[in-house]
Amino acid sequence: MLRWTRPAQGADPKAPGLREGIEIDSGVRAVLLMVSGKAMLFDGRIAEGTAVQREALRRAELAGDALLAGRAAANLCDLQMNADPSDAVEIARTALRLLRQVGARAMLGIAYCNLISALFLTAEWEQADAMLAEAEAEDCMDSLPHPNVNAVAIARGARDEA
Repeated sequence: MLRWTRPAQGADPKAPGLREGIEIDSGVRAVLLMVSGKAMLFDGRIAEGTAVQREALRRAELAGDALLAGRAAANLCDLQMNADPSDAVEIARTALRLLRQVGARAMLGIAYCNLISALFLTAEWEQADAMLAEAEAEDCMDSLPHPNVNAVAIARGARDEA
């Protein structure tokens, strides 16, 4: 929520920034930080973008908004994938938990793709296979072709044929 505020009684009306201001709650800050973090990613500022996404996740959790926190966790996982895949696995699990909590089916597919990709990068093949089966059981992967998810499915098919 955005809300204009008036200066405190007795404040100097000529002082810059004290005439009026804007209060922004944690949820709105989280959204602004998520957008900013993604922009940094596209600008090649990955470390900064990651820090901003972590703050977005923290703000969303402060706001008590599980959907927003799940989205922020999915974004953060995407950024952490190459830097620290083990951390990305934990962040993806957090995203899944939060998104399940609010029933965000469309976002669940993204969280599963992130988790499977991170498991793939940490060489946890059996876990990746189990997560793919879980995602298929939840029927949330129908519109998300993802290279690592497809690789797990291909590896599963090759193993089943052997």
